[in-house]
Amino acid sequence: MEISISVDVGGALRHLTDVQNRIPRALEQGLKDSATLYRREMMVYPPQRRGSSYRRTGTLKGSWFIGQTQRFPGGVSVRIYSSGTTAPYNVFVQKAGMQARIHAGRWPTEQSVAERLRPHFVRMIENRVSAVMR
Repeated sequence: MEISISVDVGGALRHLTDVQNRIPRALEQGLKDSATLYRREMMVYPPQRRGSSYRRTGTLKGSWFIGQTQRFPGGVSVRIYSSGTTAPYNVFVQKAGMQARIHAGRWPTEQSVAERLRPHFVRMIENRVSAVMR
């Protein structure tokens, strides 16, 4: 007695090729989602000091930008930055290691925000890639 079993894997291979071709775009979308969240969080001003007469201009908020995504072998990157041209004082307000004493502990640094949001970035990217895999 003999039995023969065969499987046509052509459809599965085509699906895998399609998924492989769509993953870079999914990564790009996940990075854009992450960059948008990060930029939004960096644009949040803490409450003004009680009794302060300083009038906020909103310039620092307007100095945050998202660059173009860049593909490279094995991945994708995006640059999120605060323009020193728009707000030359930005590093003294939001940059770790350069933050002025008056802002320390009140204004989040670029590093502290990135660390706090890291799990969200991972989830956003995973969600975009998972959608492609379905």
